Amino acid sequence: MSAFVIIVCYFVIGAGAAVAVVVQGKRFAGLRGPAAGAVVLVLWPFVLPALGGEPVRVLGSTPRQRRIEALAASFGGAARSAGVDLGTAQAIERFVLRLRSGDQRVVELDRALRDAPGSARDKLSQLRAHADHEVEQGCALLEEVVAQLTVLRFTEARTSAGREREGVEALLAQIEALAELSAG
Repeated sequence: MSAFVIIVCYFVIGAGAAVAVVVQGKRFAGLRGPAAGAVVLVLWPFVLPALGGEPVRVLGSTPRQRRIEALAASFGGAARSAGVDLGTAQAIERFVLRLRSGDQRVVELDRALRDAPGSARDKLSQLRAHADHEVEQGCALLEEVVAQLTVLRFTEARTSAGREREGVEALLAQIEALAELSAG
């Protein structure tokens, strides 16, 4: 590739970035409009990351989101291994969706708390603590179901297996009830 082609590519990309900065009205180093566009045209590899704004969160990008995804994945395998009817699969899916949206709400409340005026901080902190508590309780409940399904899998066909199965069914009923709350 010749130097001319590299320079042309550099300025084509720079022109695209400059147009985006001008159209979006971004401010850079106190400059706005065409002046900011001219700086971006020449220095785009260095200034573009600074102009990017807030990073986009991807599903599973926080530790708790990864935990929720891992629990959702392990539930199906544990239920099949234990020989439990997956008739509650839709309820589990709704419950996991509830956990995901609850965790997203916590992330949004964190963002709101960062920018909130002092008068709103107390209420937002309470809302965040409540949302965080709900998600943690939901994760703990799902973890308990997966653990009990694993115990059920290894329980012999004795009377204790019946008690274990009843315990799993009680936990699944609790999850179904919580899933219905989020659906309603």
